[in-house]
Amino acid sequence: MQPPSKADPTSRDIEEFEDLYKFLAPKNDWSEADYGAWCVDLAEDKKLTIGCLRALQNAYEAGRAMTNDDWSN
Repeated sequence: MQPPSKADPTSRDIEEFEDLYKFLAPKNDWSEADYGAWCVDLAEDKKLTIGCLRALQNAYEAGRAMTNDDWSN
């Protein structure tokens, strides 16, 4: 396991996070509490959190469950 990325998210990180979240939230019926939890994750490990959201988007766009290949993009 890698230690969490302690660097604060940059404005670019936050913009990408917001775009990914806006895309995924309605498709997954995420709530305000979910947004708060994702924000905590972003603050704790921005690389892993954005990577996870990217993988979820990749899987959704492919119309299937998430696979290891989704993490490579």
